[in-house]
Amino acid sequence: LQAIHVAESKEELMRVCAGCQSTLTHTVRPLFVQLFNSLGCDSDFYRMHELWRPVTHKLVSQAATVFFFHNTKMLSHDLAAVFLYDKGAENARFDLDLEDYLSGLLLSASDLARFCVNSVTSGLFEYPPLISRYLLDLDSGFRMLNLKNDHLRKRFDGLKYDVKKVEEVIYDLSIRGSLLTPHSTLHGSSAYPSTAASSSA
Repeated sequence: LQAIHVAESKEELMRVCAGCQSTLTHTVRPLFVQLFNSLGCDSDFYRMHELWRPVTHKLVSQAATVFFFHNTKMLSHDLAAVFLYDKGAENARFDLDLEDYLSGLLLSASDLARFCVNSVTSGLFEYPPLISRYLLDLDSGFRMLNLKNDHLRKRFDGLKYDVKKVEEVIYDLSIRGSLLTPHSTLHGSSAYPSTAASSSA
């Protein structure tokens, strides 16, 4: 997914996102299902969860980033669980940990803030306003949570720097007269099917 930062057109960006989505759906999800099926009992999941937690954060981040580019919306917890853990399928055993989901969203925010800067270099001026709105909504949502003084809180504290970075890009574009009005969507249809459709796949 790091190829989004060197994409020189919207078409190239969408190809990168499509490839990432395909990997999540056809490679990552089956591996998670295989992993969970190998666990003897539910307690093994919680006992060994820390082994794959960092990887889960990165995968949620990638799923959230791809979802944003196709829908300009935030990936929900339920939909993230469908694509990573196959939640909703008959043999699905576990749900996506909420803290893993939230950590993944914050990682995605940092990636989108970085892309915001690179998108201007590539002439993709429609993305900074959309990313700005997305990060502000994310920041507002996290402020409603009573976070403890742990790694999730520390990552949330870093979100303000991502917001500031994007605001600086927006300001520069405004001064140059290159700021475009955000559209409700950048792509004709959702890149992620509904939970029901995915579960029946």
